[in-house]
Amino acid sequence: MSRHERGICRPREHHQGLYARLYGVSVDQLWPVVVNGHRPDHSTAGHLAGLARALRVADDTEPTGTLIEASADLVALGERLTDSARLADRQDIGRATAEAAMMAWWLLVDAGRDRVILGIDRRLYHDSRRRSHRPRAG
Repeated sequence: MSRHERGICRPREHHQGLYARLYGVSVDQLWPVVVNGHRPDHSTAGHLAGLARALRVADDTEPTGTLIEASADLVALGERLTDSARLADRQDIGRATAEAAMMAWWLLVDAGRDRVILGIDRRLYHDSRRRSHRPRAG
């Protein structure tokens, strides 16, 4: 497996196009533009998982329904971080995002908002689950 496929370095434009064609995705999906010069790394997954665990603990003490917005924001953040992470780090960040999505789902069910899950929140949940099972390149 090459350094390009592991996400260690970014290949030249010509090779980016070849990799994108090989994996059937766009160049932007393989090598997203870095925002503000920083890109999420392997430690990001641990931070996201920690925040999801904190929501799980807070669910036992906070009034029902008060954590729904925070959990939805965490899922949206996880998706953005997954998209902008190096290819080698995407799977771990995607798993942490899926954990946050499952917590968001539980908070909606617990609050009796099951019908909301059938809409956009269900799409976010399934999208996050799909990201967490994305095979590694190579």
